[in-house]
Amino acid sequence: MLAALSYYYWKAGQLGRSLGQVLNTPPFQRLALISLLLVGVGLVLTGNGIWQILPATALILVCVVALVLLFRQRADDTSAK
Repeated sequence: MLAALSYYYWKAGQLGRSLGQVLNTPPFQRLALISLLLVGVGLVLTGNGIWQILPATALILVCVVALVLLFRQRADDTSAK
């Protein structure tokens, strides 16, 4: 996650755009969601109790749904061209 933020911060400077504009692009959103998904998996694998596992599972589910929607949007954009 930190590497993606650092790269897109640098990229925004190179393109002369604001960081917010660059972070609002689907490539960054995919990287951020994949990073959060990996964090959720790590939390589930290291959680000791149900109260630690449930929020991590919810994070995983939200990330999976968001990634599916992003990839569907990408597929729709590609097929429309």
